[in-house]
Amino acid sequence: MEAPKAKEKGENMPNHIASVVEKMLKEQVHLKEIGTDRTHSGRGEGVSLSIWDFAGHDIYYSTHQVFLTWRAIYVIVFDLSRSLDSAVPPESRDKNYEMVKGGAKSELTCLEFINFWLYSIYAHAVAPSSVINNNTSKTAQKSPPIFIVGTHRDSVKGDAQEKREKIGSAFKKIRESIMDKPFQCHVVPEYYAIENSLEDEDDMVHHK
Repeated sequence: MEAPKAKEKGENMPNHIASVVEKMLKEQVHLKEIGTDRTHSGRGEGVSLSIWDFAGHDIYYSTHQVFLTWRAIYVIVFDLSRSLDSAVPPESRDKNYEMVKGGAKSELTCLEFINFWLYSIYAHAVAPSSVINNNTSKTAQKSPPIFIVGTHRDSVKGDAQEKREKIGSAFKKIRESIMDKPFQCHVVPEYYAIENSLEDEDDMVHHK
C-alpha cells in the first residue's frame, strides 16, 4: 500500500512542512497495514502527548486534514482584550476566509474567526459513527471536545468588576453564536479566562 504524496512545492506549502506531512502519512499507512495504532493501555505504561499549535496562517491550511483528528482535545484561544466584533489581525487571516464571507474584500471578525475554526474542526475531526455513543441529544458532549479559552485577561480595560462583566459578556456572545450549530455539542460548556503572567493557576477564571 503506497502512502499518499504530500503536496508538491508550488502549492503554498514549505518543503519542511511537506516532508513532515509525508512522513506522518507513511506512518498512518504502516499502522493500518499491521492493524494497530499508537494507543496503548495497561498498568505502568506512560502516556505520550503531542501538542500542535495552529496559528491559522494560509500556508499551513492544506495540512489541517492530516493533523486534525477526533482522537484529540482542541483548545481555541482568542484575545479577550480585543472586541469580538473587531476585524481579525492581518497575520491571522487565511486566504480562504474571503470565500467563507462571500466577498473578495470581506473581513472576518474575531467572533467569525472562532466559528471558522469550530467549523474546520467539525469538518475534519468528528469521530466516525462506529465510535460515537448512542446519546443523540444536542446537549450531550461529543468527541472531540473543544475548549474555549480567552487570554490577556488582565489586559481587559476597567476595574476588577468591569473586567469580569466584559469577560462574561464575551463568553455569552460566543455561546449565542454557536447555538444550534452542528459543532455545539463538541464545545465544552465551561469557558476559561487566563493571564499568562500569573504564577498561581488558581487565579484562572472559568465561566459556565
